[in-house]
Amino acid sequence: MERTVNEPVIGGVHIGNKVLPFYKNRDVVYVQHDEDKTATKFFGSTLNYVQRFNLMFRGIEPEKIEVIYIDKRGNQLSEKPEPPTREEVRKMMTEGETPTPE
Repeated sequence: MERTVNEPVIGGVHIGNKVLPFYKNRDVVYVQHDEDKTATKFFGSTLNYVQRFNLMFRGIEPEKIEVIYIDKRGNQLSEKPEPPTREEVRKMMTEGETPTPE
């Protein structure tokens, strides 16, 4: 989606030394993965459980929500990160996480 200079900003979040804006007329979610892919943080538009699962484990972005991937300092990533492999998911599950939607 094209961004304009005059787009109304209704808030934002501080990550590192950056302010990532939330916009009045569009849904945006900033997604931050840990480097080992065991944790993901979401900032902005609220995603339901299935949307979060599909985004984290299948790489499927929710409809009508702009997804912006960021690093731990708030910098936008140049490429969409790959979802974890089955082996990485198995490892997460043995460590106590359960990434299965209802």
